[in-house]
Amino acid sequence: MSWGNIEAVSSLLTATDRQAGRMWADPEIEWVIAAEHPESRTLKGYEAIEDYLNEWESTLPGMRFVPEEVLDAGERILAIGSVSGTGAGSGAGVEVPIAFLCSLSGAKVIRVEEYLDPKQALRQAGLA
Repeated sequence: MSWGNIEAVSSLLTATDRQAGRMWADPEIEWVIAAEHPESRTLKGYEAIEDYLNEWESTLPGMRFVPEEVLDAGERILAIGSVSGTGAGSGAGVEVPIAFLCSLSGAKVIRVEEYLDPKQALRQAGLA
């Protein structure tokens, strides 16, 4: 993978402006919600992903992904870090470990797989 691909993944996942994130994603991008999530499913298209992220933002205002590591996994890029924000009901700070295994075509992200267990993501990427 090239530095440009790592930049595309990092920029998409850390974008706080959904329109800015759109420039790094293929219009038909797939987003696989973590298997542990009660509403696990695969979203198709950037608009569906925006809706999903907006739902999370209403539950976790100030939500953002903070990458700790972005790794070249051959044909894919693995970003490991945490999602943080403030609980809408409680006002308590929330921080959850998460990893995203991303596939690209050219300079556009075409698939994102969420993992709530970063070790599982490392295994899936062949980096464990």
